[in-house]
Amino acid sequence: MSILIESAEISREINRVHTYALANPIKVKDITKCKIAGDDPNHVILNGTLKIVFSYEEQPLGLMRHLSVSTNSSSGYPNQIVVERILKKFGFKMNPNIPDEKIKAKVWLDEQTKSVNIVELV
Repeated sequence: MSILIESAEISREINRVHTYALANPIKVKDITKCKIAGDDPNHVILNGTLKIVFSYEEQPLGLMRHLSVSTNSSSGYPNQIVVERILKKFGFKMNPNIPDEKIKAKVWLDEQTKSVNIVELV
């Protein structure tokens, strides 16, 4: 089971990654060249069994937040409650359980990395 270990250190890490991502949005041309934020430690937080990757991306629709949460546990995907708590910490407005047409967002599971991915228009 995946859990989020909350502490002053994790709050600092979230702030570090968020600040870096906002100052260095990934460009569309880099997305199409398969630049992967998860390969850049400036976008990554390791927390217990969780790997949290956060970026801002300049996509055709506009500036998007992108969060990816995976676990190194053999249990598969991170649990929903943990993902929802992380979403809030990164300022996402959407709720994966309540579709809202006013919020431009998408949620998907990546089978290869066993990650939950969320993008949301800023």
